Amino acid sequence: MINICVLRFKLLIKSAVLTLPVIALIGFLWIMYKQAPIPVSSSFILSAVFLFFVLIFISMNLNGKEDDVFEETLLFHCRSTSNYYVSRELHLLILCCVFSLILALFPAIIYLIDKSRFGRSMEFIDVACGGANILACGIVGMQIGDFFHPRIIQKRRDAILFATLFSVISISKFGLIEFNPVFKFLNYILPPVLDAYKRVENDCFDTKGMTLIFLHLLVYAVIILLFKLKLLTMKKFRY
Repeated sequence: MINICVLRFKLLIKSAVLTLPVIALIGFLWIMYKQAPIPVSSSFILSAVFLFFVLIFISMNLNGKEDDVFEETLLFHCRSTSNYYVSRELHLLILCCVFSLILALFPAIIYLIDKSRFGRSMEFIDVACGGANILACGIVGMQIGDFFHPRIIQKRRDAILFATLFSVISISKFGLIEFNPVFKFLNYILPPVLDAYKRVENDCFDTKGMTLIFLHLLVYAVIILLFKLKLLTMKKFRY
């Protein structure tokens, strides 16, 4: 299982899948932390939203490049279906953790270099709450992007359309609810990607509220994961 995960990373490095996300990451960090004063909590929340979209893009590009013959060979060498799917998820999770670590530690490093660039003093709890939110949003984005797998939605155009629509509505649901309360049901079927803004007061995180949002995001990701794995095991391979 670990060897297959390593193999996936070797193939990923040789491909161009990460080129655009890495360029976007560098551009985002440069734009975000160029202007002072920088709001502490908002910078972490925006980083979480950014990673949400980036992981959707990465996971959809990876599953779009999966070849059925190659994947069946990997499944054969895994000797069990569970090992095969764990290697897939572990591969994506490691990517998510790397991006999350960069987005969470970069502002902390900037703060240590020049404290005057931020609107207030940055504390460990800010990095902990902000980093956890970034990681959880990344995991949700990873699962949503991977859910629109070619074996689940065969037409790539439809998969991209649904993923784009889902992610945009997830970000704009508060505006829709304010426009018409009938859209309140979106709170129950969409991930709480921007809910962290409701847990911020005077640029400070509400620790209890952020913990609930973190757990909500993880539960949401697990539900998507289980549903996705069920569909993938049912549909098997395309050829």
